[in-house]
Amino acid sequence: MKRNRERAQEFQTEIFGHLKILREQLKREDIPQASREMEQLSDYFEKVRMRPIASDSLLNAILQDRKELAEKNHILTNYQILLPEEIGLPHSVLSTIFFNLLDNGIESCINSGVNEPFLTLKVHYNTNFLHINMENSKSPDIIFDGKTTKPDSALHGYGLAIIEELTDKYNGSCEWIDKGNTFQSLIMLHTDISYYKDRR
Repeated sequence: MKRNRERAQEFQTEIFGHLKILREQLKREDIPQASREMEQLSDYFEKVRMRPIASDSLLNAILQDRKELAEKNHILTNYQILLPEEIGLPHSVLSTIFFNLLDNGIESCINSGVNEPFLTLKVHYNTNFLHINMENSKSPDIIFDGKTTKPDSALHGYGLAIIEELTDKYNGSCEWIDKGNTFQSLIMLHTDISYYKDRR
């Protein structure tokens, strides 16, 4: 979130600089130069402006930060996220799940040894259930057996164990599928608030 604020400040400073130049050109009635400045400003704005991934600010910050980390490590990253503004799950649960899931996926891609590692995250909501589907590159030499809990594991570590505990707590399910060169994570969480109130 700190990085997001810093980027927003840099963006505002850059836009202000462009507008100052544009104002001076218009005062001089230098229309051709002002037109070129407007084109540059428009291109810059489209290139760097923030596009929210999720309506929740913390979740959005996590998703954006992990995406940038993946891209810095030359991982082709694709998000397809369709979420309602309100989900009947604590913010801490969603943040923990996405942070651990993406961290494991990025680590797996980094250690995969493939030339073009990728990570695809698909999220949608349907009839009180949140569905999360992520697939990422992995090394075919690392075989997931469903029991690994070593913190230095490139594939599992404690991250997936934490997700397993949360899906169990929130009447959901998770499935880890080793496909050799790729690893697929399937998570489903019950999001009906009244459901949890009735269980207390």
